[in-house]
Amino acid sequence: ASAPQLVRLLVLMASVDGRVDARERAMVQRFAKEWGLDIDWSLAPQDASHNERLIQTRRAFSDYLDTAPPAEQVTHLLDILQALVEADDDVSRAEQVVYDEISGQVQAFLSEVQQAAAYAVVLVPQGDAQDEAIRTLLKGVEPRTYAGGRAYVAGNFYSQDYAEVVRDEYRALGFFTVVMNELAATAS
Repeated sequence: ASAPQLVRLLVLMASVDGRVDARERAMVQRFAKEWGLDIDWSLAPQDASHNERLIQTRRAFSDYLDTAPPAEQVTHLLDILQALVEADDDVSRAEQVVYDEISGQVQAFLSEVQQAAAYAVVLVPQGDAQDEAIRTLLKGVEPRTYAGGRAYVAGNFYSQDYAEVVRDEYRALGFFTVVMNELAATAS
């Protein structure tokens, strides 16, 4: 049932650093054959920015988890993704960032105890126009009180580096955006 999501994830993970090495391609093909999947390499983002490739890859993994795969398959897939990251003997920063975020998602998925994501990307409107723009952008997200002001949580993430990628995307849109360590804030 999760075959389309697996294919997309494998292709995106192989191309998250902006290039697909022959060893990565061969590895993806080998696993696809083992699982009876056809690989469509056109799914690899051709003109996407560095951040967009990371975001697409994480989203693809979330889509895969939404299919409620068996825990054993998720664990096996994480091992495959680790091998894929290391396949070309050059673990890029992009590969490490998205792998760390996916590892957190896997731990939360496999945990019997609800695990909260540690980092929140928070947008702080700088006036009424930005408040309206943020509400339009983050449909259905209600503002929360932070340090005496109102702000919107654009997402919760397991890796600070990945949260910073998302933060940078919102900053590029002109929003004042910060990463909050939710676990540290809760502890204090």
